[in-house]
Amino acid sequence: MWHRILKGRLQFPILEQFRGLNEGCPRGGRAIRNWSCVALGLALAVGSGQIAGAIQGTDPRSGKDHSLAPELVAKKAAYVVFFRERTRDATELRAYSQKSRASLTDHRVDLLAVYGRQEVLEGAQVEGLVVLRFPSFEEAKTWYDSPAYREARRHRFAGADYRAVIVEGV
Repeated sequence: MWHRILKGRLQFPILEQFRGLNEGCPRGGRAIRNWSCVALGLALAVGSGQIAGAIQGTDPRSGKDHSLAPELVAKKAAYVVFFRERTRDATELRAYSQKSRASLTDHRVDLLAVYGRQEVLEGAQVEGLVVLRFPSFEEAKTWYDSPAYREARRHRFAGADYRAVIVEGV
C-alpha cells in the first residue's frame, strides 16, 4: 500500500520524493482542512501525470514550502504524427518499418495508431498515418534526431512521400 497509519497520522512513504509533503495528515473529517493534505493530493495528481503544471505555495500556518522540485513537475505529452501520402518503393518502406520500430526501443513512447482504419475529413487523401506519444516535446525531438531513427528515416525518404509533425498536447 502507498500509505499506512502510524501513531494516529496517515503516512505516505511513497511520496518522500516530493519535497516537504511527507508530513502526514490527521485522520478523520478534518483532513481536507489540512494544507498538507491538499498539497499532497495535488502532488499525487501531478506526479502521476494527471495534471500539468507546478504546485507552488507555502502553508500559511507553518510557513513550510510545498513547491515541487522542477524535475517532478509533469510535462505535457507530445505527439509525432506521420502522414504517408504516396508510396514509391515498397522495399524501402519494409526496411523503414523494421528500423523505425527498433529505433523506439530506447525511448519512452506509446504507439497510438499505426496504419489503422482512417477517414480523411478535410484536405488531401493519405495512404495511412502513424501517431506516437512521447512524455514531452523534447523527448520526441530526441528520438527523431537519434542516430537509429536517422538511419531508419533514410529508407522512409527513399520509399514514400510523407508529412511529419510533432505537436505538444494540452
